[in-house]
Amino acid sequence: MQKLSGLSQVTILRAREDRGIRSCSLMTLWKIAQALGCEVKDLFEEV
Repeated sequence: MQKLSGLSQVTILRAREDRGIRSCSLMTLWKIAQALGCEVKDLFEEV
């Protein structure tokens, strides 16, 4: 994920929590979504 998104491991771990994303910048969310091949809105849907 680090290589695909260009984000640090700390930033990625901060964005991920067992109870969901609590706070994160839109740019960080966009980079994570791009690395996963999805839309930002998809990050908020439970699977």
